[in-house]
Amino acid sequence: MTKQTFCKKLFILAEMFDVPMSGEKAEIYWERLKDYDDQQLEKTFGRILDTCKFFPKIAEIKELIEGSPADKSLQAWHISLEAIRNKSPQFEDKRIVAVISDMGGWQEFCRIADTKGLYLKEKGFREKYQYYFRQPIPSNISINIADNSLRIGYADEPVYKRA
Repeated sequence: MTKQTFCKKLFILAEMFDVPMSGEKAEIYWERLKDYDDQQLEKTFGRILDTCKFFPKIAEIKELIEGSPADKSLQAWHISLEAIRNKSPQFEDKRIVAVISDMGGWQEFCRIADTKGLYLKEKGFREKYQYYFRQPIPSNISINIADNSLRIGYADEPVYKRA
């Protein structure tokens, strides 16, 4: 989307919400949102009109596009469960690797005794995952852990797989 088209749509949104919009403010929105593709922005502008009660801040628009930290933590939880099922601890998301490391490592993460244990593990996982949206991932989280030590069918530690 061109800057001109983006700003035109932003000014229309501002008018719909009865919010003053300056050229400087529109420039800031453009700079922070210009990397999203046209389809994402078009869809999001429609969702803003349909769901927002107030004119959104940049962070709220990004959340509409990307999903909230809670949404992402649920998705990461399901990716992690799939990795347990497939005995394949390779992740494109380094946050998952950091969370599993925080939870005692891969083998400990794979131990789920019962439904209550699963619920508690999910709760802990999702809280820690959301934490890593607000804090940097520790630098000691390795991205090249060898997957050569298979005991009980699981690798010792998860691997960060570069996309």
